[in-house]
Amino acid sequence: MAEAITDPVAEGLADNPAPAFRPGNEADFERLYQASYGKILGTLTAMLGDRGAAEDCTQDAFERAYRKWPSFQPIAPAEAWVHR
Repeated sequence: MAEAITDPVAEGLADNPAPAFRPGNEADFERLYQASYGKILGTLTAMLGDRGAAEDCTQDAFERAYRKWPSFQPIAPAEAWVHR
């Protein structure tokens, strides 16, 4: 029998401290990106009032997060870590 595919956001993984996200793991960073991109973009769009500027800031945040991903400390929700 095939296993059910789970959604980390639906299961609350994006809201929990992140044993679900392993530092330096490419697949985990991709899951984090997919789970939190829209929420971060929405927050920045509301704050800045400019969708284009919000997209640029979101991209910059994820670029910085990706560079630091190997040193990620799973002590807080991973999405909060990207926000920093």
